[in-house]
Amino acid sequence: MGYLTYSAYYNHDPNSLFRGVNVDGHICGDKKNTITKDLPYLYFTNPFTGVFLTTKACVSECPKMATATTVTTPTGALNSAGAAFTWAHQFKEDGTMAAPGTIGATELVGYPSIPILGRVCIPHPNLFSAVAATGKIATASFAAVLNQGDVANFVSDSMNNWQYLLAALGFAIVVSFLFMFLLRCLAGCIVWVSLFGIIIFFIGIGLLFLYTAGKLGGHADKVVTTLGVTDSISASDNNEVYGWVAIGIGCAFLLVVLCCCSRLRLAVAVCKSAGQFVASVCSIVLVPIIQTIFQAGLWGACLVAMVYLISGTKMTSKTTDYFSSIESYQDEYMIRFYAFVFGTLWCSAFIGAMTIFIIASASCMWYYSHGPGQELNSPVSRSYKMIFRYFIKNI
Repeated sequence: MGYLTYSAYYNHDPNSLFRGVNVDGHICGDKKNTITKDLPYLYFTNPFTGVFLTTKACVSECPKMATATTVTTPTGALNSAGAAFTWAHQFKEDGTMAAPGTIGATELVGYPSIPILGRVCIPHPNLFSAVAATGKIATASFAAVLNQGDVANFVSDSMNNWQYLLAALGFAIVVSFLFMFLLRCLAGCIVWVSLFGIIIFFIGIGLLFLYTAGKLGGHADKVVTTLGVTDSISASDNNEVYGWVAIGIGCAFLLVVLCCCSRLRLAVAVCKSAGQFVASVCSIVLVPIIQTIFQAGLWGACLVAMVYLISGTKMTSKTTDYFSSIESYQDEYMIRFYAFVFGTLWCSAFIGAMTIFIIASASCMWYYSHGPGQELNSPVSRSYKMIFRYFIKNI
């Protein structure tokens, strides 16, 4: 993994990934392409008609306002002939045209734009809002071009709601500590209430289904008005079957609980011991946090290395694509990438095994420290030392 990372870092250029494609399929900013090697940005020369595939061009820079009414004309390649730009129409930042007129589908339109990720020129926000409000710009199509799917949605949601995510994390930590404290004092109550709560839940759901099926004196109209059950549920012919199945699951679970009382009491005792262990060795709660940091660091570094590895592959493009893509997944560098992914997963599994060993080792030290002459001395740090000592000896 170290060799692959070193080789990829010094021989590959991740900047070659995910670049725009012009109308003839040339990749913008491709160093091996004599036409577009100095044109890194993708510019839509006519986003006002919704015909995006035939209006893609590679440009040297994103057009911007040169004066109050004119837009700069950057060096660009609209096609394989490298045709120069001559604006048929120009928009100002406020969304108005410098010289009002009808825009043809094949005409080049200049408008102030800003670069995104060093790849795409998008209309200036003021112009985008103003023109979109008049219905002149194909907003849905333009948004679809810039939207990269679930990953983009995830990033956007995370950025917009990071305060709530942090609050949820803090709340989860507080609840976990509270649960461990209650587990130490009320382990039996928590276990038995949880078990019987599951039984009551299934039996209650079963009775509700039987009621909606009219087996407990209920009627479809009465169910809808009394219980708020929708028409589709109340009219289902399978409600009786669902009800008996749910009740059967609840009764089966009850039988398991009654037949395994001795084992459940043992489980309660184990839970009490776990609560006492956490109370005695408070530093054990830091182990998952520390190991998670290790995992995050590993994946962060490895993801960067993966990007460098992928950038060594040959990129391809089509006139129907907006951005370049990998030509062959059987490429030599992709095989290296697969091997690197396997190594990353192995290291991730090793860190997970470390977590299990540290907790198990610390709990054993705590358990055997109750004997005469035994003393508990930093079980967590000693467990870490044992791992690294063993690891160094076997390198």
